[in-house]
Amino acid sequence: RLNSSHLVISYAVFCLKKNRPISIIAFSFLVYTFFLMIRRPPRSTLFPYTTLFRSVGVVGLVGVTLYRYGTQSWRFRIDSSDNIALLGNRNVTRGQVLEVTGGDIDRNIFFVPLAERKKQLEDIPWVESAAVMRLYPNRVRIELHERTPVAFVAVNSHIAFIDAHGVIMDLPPGAQTT
Repeated sequence: RLNSSHLVISYAVFCLKKNRPISIIAFSFLVYTFFLMIRRPPRSTLFPYTTLFRSVGVVGLVGVTLYRYGTQSWRFRIDSSDNIALLGNRNVTRGQVLEVTGGDIDRNIFFVPLAERKKQLEDIPWVESAAVMRLYPNRVRIELHERTPVAFVAVNSHIAFIDAHGVIMDLPPGAQTT
């Protein structure tokens, strides 16, 4: 990039080669440009790295702030059992589900172990599969797929259901045994 200092320097070199006098204005501008070049502080060789370190520091600070907000804010706390939505239950009662998920009330939604809750829900005899998901900011949604009984079975003098996979299920609450 050419600027006025390049022109003055090239004019001065031309005058020196031709043995001509340099004008006072060109000479004073040449001295001023040289003086600025000497006074300019040297650029640090670490300059690109300091920019990188500052950027990493800012990103890290934002990340820590968001993490602390997400884990400590009241907005992400499951306040009551009303914040636990239950879908697909016909024979499994809400009480049976709350026995599994009741410990998550007053817990931060990010600390609810979804895979563990899914496994615990699938241990309920009537539940064939379960899906547990977070609904932000403070809700948990549980979708149950219940087993389909295919026959009655007598177990220790009481009647129960059995499904196609051989899982024995107690009669649902309110079922008549006449």
